[in-house]
Amino acid sequence: MSKPLLVRGINGIFDANKVCSVTALKTGVAVANSNNELMYWHPEEDVKKAQLLSDLLSDAVMDRLEGGDGKIDFKEHGFV
Repeated sequence: MSKPLLVRGINGIFDANKVCSVTALKTGVAVANSNNELMYWHPEEDVKKAQLLSDLLSDAVMDRLEGGDGKIDFKEHGFV
């Protein structure tokens, strides 16, 4: 079992090792594992903001998997 590589979202955390997909939807952003189980959800009705958050979370997951810290400055991107 590998050590958890945690990514902090706006309203929770999830393990980058277990992420299969990060998807922007009409009502928010979903992070799912390989069993298509929801690991993280952030409601967001603004489609452009949902896509931005999806991109940021995807980049953070990839960064963690490549040895980085995966930190996102949500304030800088207008989320907080």
